[in-house]
Amino acid sequence: MVSTWTQKLRNLFNQPAFLIVKDVLNKIPGHPVEVASFFVLNLFDTPAKALPDCGTVRTGTVADVPGMCRLENKKEMFLKRLADGESCAIAIRDAAVVGYIWFSDKAHHTEQRYNYRLEIPEDSIYSYDCYIQREYRLRGIWVLFQRYMLDEAARLGRKKIITMVDYGNNASLKAHLRYGYVIKNKIFWVRCFSAGYFLSRSPVPSVARPYPR
Repeated sequence: MVSTWTQKLRNLFNQPAFLIVKDVLNKIPGHPVEVASFFVLNLFDTPAKALPDCGTVRTGTVADVPGMCRLENKKEMFLKRLADGESCAIAIRDAAVVGYIWFSDKAHHTEQRYNYRLEIPEDSIYSYDCYIQREYRLRGIWVLFQRYMLDEAARLGRKKIITMVDYGNNASLKAHLRYGYVIKNKIFWVRCFSAGYFLSRSPVPSVARPYPR
């Protein structure tokens, strides 16, 4: 028991201070105060590499919602997004939907978790909510999604993709930076009871460590 708690303490204090504070606040009953931080990233072009042969990617429609729900049961949300004019790409492997990613070419997008309104420049599309079936992860489907969205952006006369990654999601941030995304800025969010505040939008270097301090 002692060794288990010792390891937990070591793991806790090996994290950046912000994530320690976030973890402590999340343990307070009722969650009167919450904090979060996330990065906004841009992708201007895709690396000139051969695309992996891991399935096909195409536009998702209402007819694909049942297959998407097999991955995550969010039928009402998926249907509402499509009705609202949001776009979806799906990955097909062995005649089944094995992944999806959403994107928008509207003037703005509201990040639902934080009620953060992100302005989408006229030369950009916004990418969000990507899910890939576990056994098909790390096989190149995410790369196919990026290529597909850049092609869609070009078709719409847009030049880049914007996306957001949570601070602390080390694997996702590494994958985005390795692929060619650059960090535009870092945003801090605080919710005190029912009011949410965005305290800072600090510019950060285009190449950053997984946990910039």
